[in-house]
Amino acid sequence: MKKLLFTMAAVAFFATASMAQMSFGLKGGINLSKINSDFDGDTEKSDNRFSMNLGGFMVYELADKMALQPELLLSFEGGKDDFGGDEVTTALTAVNIPVLFRYTVVENLNLLVGPQIGINVSGQYKNEDGDTEDVEDLSPLTVAFGFGAAYNVNEKIDLHFRYNAGMTNWYNGDNSDDIKVKVNTIQIGLGYKLK
Repeated sequence: MKKLLFTMAAVAFFATASMAQMSFGLKGGINLSKINSDFDGDTEKSDNRFSMNLGGFMVYELADKMALQPELLLSFEGGKDDFGGDEVTTALTAVNIPVLFRYTVVENLNLLVGPQIGINVSGQYKNEDGDTEDVEDLSPLTVAFGFGAAYNVNEKIDLHFRYNAGMTNWYNGDNSDDIKVKVNTIQIGLGYKLK
């Protein structure tokens, strides 16, 4: 009986200590994304697509000034192109899972850097008339590398800025060795700490 009580007390202690090092919250903001395409050496950049992202985050304190910040975000990305006078928007939707290393440079200012895995949910081409067509040969997973900063406005709210550079090909078709499509995204937004 004593062993059982001791074990339960130890588990409760470590769980409480672990939770004391952890905080979590909600975040959201705007996306400014652009598609970079390489068609067998011929490179093109789209115009920016203005959209949004929303989700949640967790901060796990590792040591003084250092923490891990994993996130789960629904992100709307893509770009805009002009095809013969008709503006076409490539609208991509992904569930992004960044895992960021967070370092506090000075009080309230944190630098963020780390990888991001994206699960592509959908993709559509939309023209100015509202006609849509599904994006074919969309890769199910992508990888990006993010870096940026977060400023703690107060104990609950932070303002964040991040740049996510696409590392892997969004295109998964027959000619994927010759056609490379990557998305780069600037994110600006707010985070609200729940705990």
